Amino acid sequence: VSVVATGLPIVGSPFKVSAVAGSPFAANCVPVGSALVQLNAGVSATFSIAARDAYGNDVAPSSSIYVVTASTATLTTAAVAFETPTVVGKTVLYSARTTVSGPITLSVRVGSGSIAHVAGSP
Repeated sequence: VSVVATGLPIVGSPFKVSAVAGSPFAANCVPVGSALVQLNAGVSATFSIAARDAYGNDVAPSSSIYVVTASTATLTTAAVAFETPTVVGKTVLYSARTTVSGPITLSVRVGSGSIAHVAGSP
């Protein structure tokens, strides 16, 4: 960035500025994977989430960015076990296994106190 005062550059100008991505913005985070479509009882399935900021820039992934929960029509918390998420490249990878059959709703939110769901999450 160049700064000029009264037609002359100020001392140290131009300055080097580094721009970094903002915080994860739920609506721009991208979830993908088979577990988002179907879970088979007793079989592990995976999905991953790529974090993006409000402008679509990649955000450095962290396994603590998201809160993932599962529920069914009759259970507030479904019988779905999630392994500890891992960072793989620019995404966070989840593995899920269920012991129940029937419709299961997976909810993925950004941040522990947030109600903002990632794209495609209820």
